Amino acid sequence: MMRSHALRVLLIKMSSLGDLIHVFPAITELTIQYPNLTIDWVVEEAFVAVPAWHPAVKRVIPIALRRWRKAIWQSRSEIKAFLKQLRQTHYDVIIDAQGLIKSAVVSKLAQGTTIHGFDVETLRESIARFAYHQTHPTPQIHVALQYKALFAQSMGYIANDLIQYAVNVPTAHYLQQPYIFCFHGTTWDTKHWPVAYWQAFIEEMKATGYKLILPWGSVTERDRALLLQADNTHVEVLPKQGLTDLVTLIRGAAACVSVDTGLGHIAAACDVPTVFLFGPTDAARVGGLAHQQVNLQAAYQCVPCHKKSCLFVDTHAFPPCYLSLSPKRVADTLLQKIGERTG
Repeated sequence: MMRSHALRVLLIKMSSLGDLIHVFPAITELTIQYPNLTIDWVVEEAFVAVPAWHPAVKRVIPIALRRWRKAIWQSRSEIKAFLKQLRQTHYDVIIDAQGLIKSAVVSKLAQGTTIHGFDVETLRESIARFAYHQTHPTPQIHVALQYKALFAQSMGYIANDLIQYAVNVPTAHYLQQPYIFCFHGTTWDTKHWPVAYWQAFIEEMKATGYKLILPWGSVTERDRALLLQADNTHVEVLPKQGLTDLVTLIRGAAACVSVDTGLGHIAAACDVPTVFLFGPTDAARVGGLAHQQVNLQAAYQCVPCHKKSCLFVDTHAFPPCYLSLSPKRVADTLLQKIGERTG
């Protein structure tokens, strides 16, 4: 049933990039149920551009906990300004979708009638539950559906399985030639597809006519991108971009190949054909959900291990689960997805 009365909702979801994108379908469904509500969103300053990509988000409230922790005394004026901004509005509902102590504290510092969060079975830091007025059980399913369940229980409706990201970012084309983004950078060592496999994949793609674009965000990622580029004329290292500018170029891509990283999830949300490579993490929990995505889950005895260091580091040059994700398999899957190869 459609509701028309206006509500003010504060969403607390501070990081990480992929998880922020996975919240979008929950926001979309919420605004269908409550067309006149307003949503404000507390997010880490590094991701301040992201909430504004959803048309339902009215105000973005940046927080800099990661930076403030390093210099609390020097940051006190910034912290005071943040608290003033956080508390300037009284919210009917506060939803903590982060489930950590730090987000629970933020939810208590805000002004709201009711604070909602995950129950103890879902929370990553169970003590956070003491900040909430109401906790909600959510099934251990894909995280995007889990967020939808949390929002629905917090707001009193029944969630469906429809996934609508509603990313509102324009499309731009980096090149006139069709290009494919290769998202090689990620935070966990175990989530990296081996460099030798990237090199072999680049060789597989040489005769296809596509330009392979390598973005980067850190010096380490830049150095890896330059190594992969080497003398390959069909490979280009992208100049450093702002996040929103990068997303516009992703939208113009013919396809993407991605390890489990935030940029891949953005591509999925924008419905760009994307082949995801999952090693230690679980595609059933965090993989792409749109019809343009293919999730390749590595096969090994310990998959998914969810570990940042490989148990076989002493006996293998890279996590052995990636042996099942060969460069040829990835190239064939990608080309089949974009209609360049059959069989």
